[in-house]
Formats: sequence, structure tokens, C-alpha cells
Amino acid sequence: MEDAQIIDHFFRRDPEAIRAAQEKYEKRCLAAARHILPDDRDAEECVNDTWLSVWDSVPPQQTDPLMTYVCGITRNLALKKYHASAA
Repeated sequence: MEDAQIIDHFFRRDPEAIRAAQEKYEKRCLAAARHILPDDRDAEECVNDTWLSVWDSVPPQQTDPLMTYVCGITRNLALKKYHASAA
């Protein structure tokens, strides 16, 4: 599915948007989180939290390009988790 279609699904609050975004970007998000976090379970948790964050933030936000937006959220969540565990 193309990014424009996925974004349209998010704007319509269609749960299909999450599945499509996961299918398309989960591997990239997981790689980004694993680059920051040493524990694979923490990285997977950040990626799962990413989908909720995207769901909550997309309607008011313009998210084009979608990959940058989604991976940016994953990166921020992973950094937050890293700093929390290092404190």
C-alpha cells in the first residue's frame, strides 16, 4: 500500500492503517530501535509503542513522508527508553 493510502486510512481512523504501516515499516523501525537499545525486547516494545503514537498523532499532523515520521517516533521512543534506563 502506498504512503498516501496509509495516511488516508489514518485520517479516516481505519485500523487497517496500523497493519499497513507495520507491514511496510516495522523492519526499519526495529533496526532503528536496535541501533540505540542493547536489549531486543526493549527495541520491540518501542516499535509497538510507535504504532500507538502514530495512531494518536496522525490526524492533526501531516506525515509526509510517512517513513521519516514513523522512524522518527521510534527513534525518539528508543532514546527516551535508553536515557531512562541509564539514569
